[in-house]
Amino acid sequence: MVIHSRVPLTHNARDIEFRDHGSPNGPYRYEYRGFRLLAKAPTRFYLISRTARYRDGVVVLPDDGTAWLEIRAPGRAPGVTSAAPPSRPRTVSRARTESPDRW
Repeated sequence: MVIHSRVPLTHNARDIEFRDHGSPNGPYRYEYRGFRLLAKAPTRFYLISRTARYRDGVVVLPDDGTAWLEIRAPGRAPGVTSAAPPSRPRTVSRARTESPDRW
């Protein structure tokens, strides 16, 4: 998950990669990598570090438009979509060979 934010995020989560794109004119200057989405409430995102342990805290991010979350499958590059699942062979029902009066 990548978080793009208009403002710096205050957190104590470990192993989070931070990048400041440096342009104060850009809408989302700050970038954070290494979070996982734990839960979503109507007005909040609950995040943990990708390497969080049992006693580590939860980061609460308001869902107020100051940040957006880019969620993708682990190990996938941006813009890469997953392949369609293999198609299953169709099962053809067999016609009954017995006559109805023998049931």
